[in-house]
Amino acid sequence: LSYSNLVETAIEAGISPLLAPMWPVCLDAFLLAGSLFILRANLLGETPTPGWAVLLVFTGVSTAFNVYHSPENLVARAAHAVPPIALCVSLELLMMILKSDLTRETKVEEVTVEPSPNTIEPVEEPEEVEKVRRYFELNPGTSVNKARQDLKMSWKRVNEIKQSQFHQTQK
Repeated sequence: LSYSNLVETAIEAGISPLLAPMWPVCLDAFLLAGSLFILRANLLGETPTPGWAVLLVFTGVSTAFNVYHSPENLVARAAHAVPPIALCVSLELLMMILKSDLTRETKVEEVTVEPSPNTIEPVEEPEEVEKVRRYFELNPGTSVNKARQDLKMSWKRVNEIKQSQFHQTQK
């Protein structure tokens, strides 16, 4: 919806009319990259702050150029500002839905899944568990990925131990 305004902005800025159609694609690439970063961070339980920074900055850039190249009346400017802002807000709504669904699936699994007698439980290495527990105690709010790097362990293993420790402290 904002493509033509952004192409006009690129041409006005001196970008070749042949290349100007790529400029909105560049802006949208940053919006997409920031969105994917946020999605990945939320799914992995990591901080989405860098993704939000990229998304908000480029939403602002896109909105500013859309408004700049819209007709000079309030309705037109508001109409041209809506698409990038709507993309940004819709991403947050998507994150809320995904978090809710993931939380619901986890709760359902906790209530309904009973281990069978043939299920082999992962072996808890006390030293490994203590190492991870101590790491998160000393570094609250640290991502699993950062812990994995610092402890030189797999992401899956660090996450399993962190989750088991979290469930134990809640009981």
